[in-house]
Amino acid sequence: MKKKTIIVTLIFAISTAIQVISNIVLTRLFGTSSDYSHFLAAVTIPTILVSVIYGTLNDALMPLFGEKLAIDKDKAYKFFFGQLSTLTFLGIILSGLLFAFAQPLMSLFFSGQFLELNTLTQMFSLLILAIPFSIFVTVLGMRQYAEKNYNRFPLAQLIGSIINLVLILVLYQRFGAWAIIYSFVINIIVQIFFVLPGKLEFRIDHIIPTLSLWLPLIIGVTALKSDTLIIRSFSSRLGGDFIVYQNLISKVASLSAGLLTIGMQVLLLPNVIESIAKKELRHTENLVNKAKFYAISLSAVLAVAIYFFAPIVIRILFVGGRFTISDYESTVRLIPYYLLPVIGWGIVSVFMQPLYALKKHVQIGLVNLICFVLAWGMTSYMSQFNISLAISVGLTVLLLGSSIGAEILWQIHFRKLTSQ
Repeated sequence: MKKKTIIVTLIFAISTAIQVISNIVLTRLFGTSSDYSHFLAAVTIPTILVSVIYGTLNDALMPLFGEKLAIDKDKAYKFFFGQLSTLTFLGIILSGLLFAFAQPLMSLFFSGQFLELNTLTQMFSLLILAIPFSIFVTVLGMRQYAEKNYNRFPLAQLIGSIINLVLILVLYQRFGAWAIIYSFVINIIVQIFFVLPGKLEFRIDHIIPTLSLWLPLIIGVTALKSDTLIIRSFSSRLGGDFIVYQNLISKVASLSAGLLTIGMQVLLLPNVIESIAKKELRHTENLVNKAKFYAISLSAVLAVAIYFFAPIVIRILFVGGRFTISDYESTVRLIPYYLLPVIGWGIVSVFMQPLYALKKHVQIGLVNLICFVLAWGMTSYMSQFNISLAISVGLTVLLLGSSIGAEILWQIHFRKLTSQ
């Protein structure tokens, strides 16, 4: 099991590296062009939805399918195909609704004078095609995990990321920023072929049990993943180039923090579940406390490292092509605003893991939702004075607020556990 965990972690690390390379390539190819700024705005909501689907649907569906698989394989696979068909159909309906309300949504979040509403709407309308495909591939990937093929789905995602990058390089001269949009959708479609079962059976089934587990996760994770919405929605008020600067530094910060603590995220949850099941509560407490201490320490060190070394790294990797020295200088001026958020990105998932072990998904979702509402309100108010500071405060409230809320919940529920 440990070997498989290391392999999966390695695959995710390589995928993260591909994302970094993709950001370097996109920045050099498009710089602060109007098309690229429009893409970054239009892709925000589809990216949040796709990442939420990838990050939550497996957790909701796996317990139901795994339980049936252990009892009766035939019934389990009928259940699987029913969920696959019905949830994908639900995704098609959601895409249709988003298509119908594309223009009002883009106007709501990106209503500044610097972006063209028609272009945003057209890009958004194409990007939302990825939603049903992402549901389809995630359910297929869940089956691979349930059948203990742990490497298959992460490998499919890695291959999809590589194809995404290759397609951008091949198509950008002809299609410009639209090449990124086509690649975004094709990337997800390609992943399907690597996790397809031997046969497909389409049948409509009831999905209430799945939705009862999935919706709380959707609420919480969507709120937490909306850090990108805060960044791009408010930065669009200062112009398209400002979206590019904010996007670049936020990606450097968040990807670095995520990569730094991915090992703890992978290993912590199964170990906490196991120790609680064995009623080794002292060991559980020590395990959780150590993980949180290491996450905070590493994230603080990372924040210092980003302050001193990020300007050098950004200059070496990103400056070139259409991204100029002037753009670089504007970007690095934003680094101080991301020092607290980078600590938040580094610790928030680690602080959530113990509560997932206690199955407190609804409470986590509510905490995240409250923090998002507070973060949006604070950002909106402070944006009247300083948008960069407003975004920084909003991210800090969302990420650190969710972490603190998770810690409070953990202390309450762990005390109840020890008093039983």
